[in-house]
Amino acid sequence: MRPHVISGFLQNISGAEILVLFAVLGYGLSICYLVHCAMNTKMNGTMKGVWLLVVFLIPVFGPTAYLLAGRQGQTCKRRA
Repeated sequence: MRPHVISGFLQNISGAEILVLFAVLGYGLSICYLVHCAMNTKMNGTMKGVWLLVVFLIPVFGPTAYLLAGRQGQTCKRRA
């Protein structure tokens, strides 16, 4: 696509459409990371439960926090 076509498309978006777009993206990320968190075998049960609650209860920032901090499953690992 040419740049002026994309900018023309973005100029025609209203405020309500932007809110709908962010809501769909936010809940889409939440569903994706809920599934990933539930199937992550590197986390124990407690950490998995905490991350599931964070991702579910905070739709936009929860998946972002899980992406940055909890995805590897090594957030609260005890050293022997």
